Amino acid sequence: MTGTKSLGLYAATSIGIGGMIGAGIFSIFGTAVKISGNAVYIPFIIAGVVALLNGYSYAKLGVRYQSAGGPVEFLLKGFGDGILSGGLNLLLWISYIFALALYSKGFSSYAVTFLPPDSALVWEKIFATAIILVFTAINFIGAKAVGKSELFIVSIKFGILVLFVAAGIAYMDIGNLSIFLWPDSKSILFGAGVVFLAYQGFGLITNAAEDITNPETTLPRAIYLSIVLVIIIYVSVSLAVIGNLSTFEIEKSKDYALAAAAKPFLGVIGFKIMALAALISTSSAINASLYGGANISYLLAKEGRLPIFFERKIWKRGTEGLFIT
Repeated sequence: MTGTKSLGLYAATSIGIGGMIGAGIFSIFGTAVKISGNAVYIPFIIAGVVALLNGYSYAKLGVRYQSAGGPVEFLLKGFGDGILSGGLNLLLWISYIFALALYSKGFSSYAVTFLPPDSALVWEKIFATAIILVFTAINFIGAKAVGKSELFIVSIKFGILVLFVAAGIAYMDIGNLSIFLWPDSKSILFGAGVVFLAYQGFGLITNAAEDITNPETTLPRAIYLSIVLVIIIYVSVSLAVIGNLSTFEIEKSKDYALAAAAKPFLGVIGFKIMALAALISTSSAINASLYGGANISYLLAKEGRLPIFFERKIWKRGTEGLFIT
């Protein structure tokens, strides 16, 4: 960290989008359809509205308590420096570790689909490890590098999903969307609770508060903009998938439902394109999560909740350039 404000509105927004559109939409969609059937886009709308309400709180707190810790700082201010806040913050930090493991596993699972069928299983571990190392190196460079790389990755991912939606809606069977096939309201609400997991990630923007230019206005706008864009993408993707596959077909291919949905109108190349989108999505989620997790561990160490080693700033600017401290 160099102490300069290097993240603008689009870079900050991309961090939120990158954190949300990660492995979630590519892996959770089949499960959501199993619960909510062809009305799956309704749970995405409900969960999105809840995310916006949650985002309002994050925006207000993020502006008032501008800290690299984000939610960590909010809990400290709300509950004081005690066992409750310390325990919750450590759990939050650990959740980042598990999330990174999930994202890297998702990345490697899609990456091996580009290899010959008889490739060694060790490639999954190699890809999972390599992608973590790549984005760790990018995070070492600083917030500006994270913002630029996230904006670039999210732009590509967003473009692929928009093309998928456009083609999918053009070829969809309207009959698959019939409201007469909807499940009961309890299933729809249960589905909303499940897909809300796919909206987790916008809070990462508050972790970047210290690096955002004009955070008083940029931070809230980035949070709201990222959530609204993700709602539009999730609902549109839901319509495209439901319009091209029956609920039975989606449940059968639940681990790669989006890729399977591309086959009817794009063929095998469509499957590969969506697999590429999954790689890009998990990459951006890893990038954003590493940035947020590193900031949280720094603040926790500063508060004495983690060993002092975690408080070290890897890069420091001196008269002879950047060096490790």
